[in-house]
Amino acid sequence: MKRDILRERVEVIITEAGGLCAAAKMCGIGPEYLCRLRTGKKSAPRDGVLKKLGLKRVVTYERLP
Repeated sequence: MKRDILRERVEVIITEAGGLCAAAKMCGIGPEYLCRLRTGKKSAPRDGVLKKLGLKRVVTYERLP
């Protein structure tokens, strides 16, 4: 998953909830953790957290040249 997509999704959730604490409570995630996702200090959340954010992990592979 691209970090930009994760950070953009967190921003949308925070905006829709009306603030960081409200978004964290709504998602069942600690506000400190949600803040780390927002700032990019945490970039690889577990699948359970991704699900709470309405996201899923997608892994792709590319052939080497």
